[in-house]
Amino acid sequence: DNTSGNVGIGTTNPDVNLQLSTAGNTAFKINSGSGSNNDIQFYEGGVGKFAIYSNGADDTLRFYKYTATAGDVMTLTSTGNVGIGTTEPTKKLHLVKTTAGDVAIKVENIVGQPDTTSTASLYLIPGVSSDGLAPGIQAYRVGDQSSNPNGRDQAMRFFTRNNDASVTAL
Repeated sequence: DNTSGNVGIGTTNPDVNLQLSTAGNTAFKINSGSGSNNDIQFYEGGVGKFAIYSNGADDTLRFYKYTATAGDVMTLTSTGNVGIGTTEPTKKLHLVKTTAGDVAIKVENIVGQPDTTSTASLYLIPGVSSDGLAPGIQAYRVGDQSSNPNGRDQAMRFFTRNNDASVTAL
């Protein structure tokens, strides 16, 4: 499009800087030499913010940030492991923090607040159970808003699953 400076492939009226259009599946392919990196960089006002790149040296997909503490912030390996704060995750989810402060996983249910029936749960599943439940940590709200001045009871429980499928709160 000569009037806007936009480029279209498969379209004569691109409405963004680069638009790929087709009636079927659309793909964008970046191909480099063996062992080389491919990346997409995100800039704002000429200043680098983030990049997504494939690292040809170890077949990982990495998310990079450009700041005073520039570096990889998340890595996906070819085996499916995800690392946050590490470029060599050894588990399906591997979190590493190299500075002072907490490392946490946040599970939050904010739909329909206040809600007397919702839970936010973290299940630690060492194997497959027929009912989908396993040992875990659960924070939950239960109660009748008319009988509770706060509108709900709040609790946190740690529990295990017994062989007979009963729950034992710890």
